[in-house]
Amino acid sequence: MGEYISLLASINAGRIIDIPQVVCARYNNCRAAPKAGEVAVAINAAAGTQWGQQVYVTGNARALGNWNTDLGIPLDAAAYPSWRNGVNLPASQQIAYKYYRKNADGSVSWENRSGNRSLQTPASGSLNLNDQVSW
Repeated sequence: MGEYISLLASINAGRIIDIPQVVCARYNNCRAAPKAGEVAVAINAAAGTQWGQQVYVTGNARALGNWNTDLGIPLDAAAYPSWRNGVNLPASQQIAYKYYRKNADGSVSWENRSGNRSLQTPASGSLNLNDQVSW
């Protein structure tokens, strides 16, 4: 039953959720190849944090959790203060997104920015995001 729940959660999140982020960073294997109609997006966010905080990204795409902070994409701090991960997003679409951090007590803090960030995915290929995040 536990594996079934992990499978459903991974399908819902659009990524493999039960592989530690340190393994993903080392072997770059936590993201499936883009399907037809998707493009690979590499996320690189420079963000200062305190011990116990984790940085995430969410947005108006299913793969980004549809603004649900429980389904956002966790970013890896292996290259701190650069937080990195990747996600497959629909091709040729305007996507709104925003970074947030989860604090050690479980509370959520959104980045200090009026409005959302925006990106236009290409029709094919890949896209690299290089963002500066301030709290």
